[in-house]
Amino acid sequence: MISVVIPAYNEEKFISLCLDSFVKQKTSCKFEVIVVDNNSKDKTSYVTGKYIKKLKLIVIKESRIGVSFARNTGAKAAKGSLVVFIDADNIVPENFITEIYNKFFKEHYKAGTIFTLPIEKSVRGYLLFLILEIIKITFNRPFGKNFCTKNKVENL
Repeated sequence: MISVVIPAYNEEKFISLCLDSFVKQKTSCKFEVIVVDNNSKDKTSYVTGKYIKKLKLIVIKESRIGVSFARNTGAKAAKGSLVVFIDADNIVPENFITEIYNKFFKEHYKAGTIFTLPIEKSVRGYLLFLILEIIKITFNRPFGKNFCTKNKVENL
């Protein structure tokens, strides 16, 4: 199984688009989605609650403020042997889970970074995501959107 961890802080405007992209997955792979609400003051929990029946979705509250706390809490709750971290304002293509599955289980990757699409479909949105990808590649530092084996997460 693959576990997708999504930290969320005041993401009511974006998280439904992200979760919709997981509802639309064309895959036979088992996966769960874990949203970690990191003290949102808006309706993030309400919006994510609508997806509990549509997805294998777990919603967790994390009281310590900070994205690293939210990611770690989600990783600890993950049941999959592979943990995928993405941001609440990302949209993934409908073959996302299958591609991650193939990288991990067939090509034997232990970790990797992930390219996602911006919600804002504009030159500005795509430029921002392109710049972030260039930073990841140039400095060899994955951040935000990546995957690794569950045991790698537990050993950090």
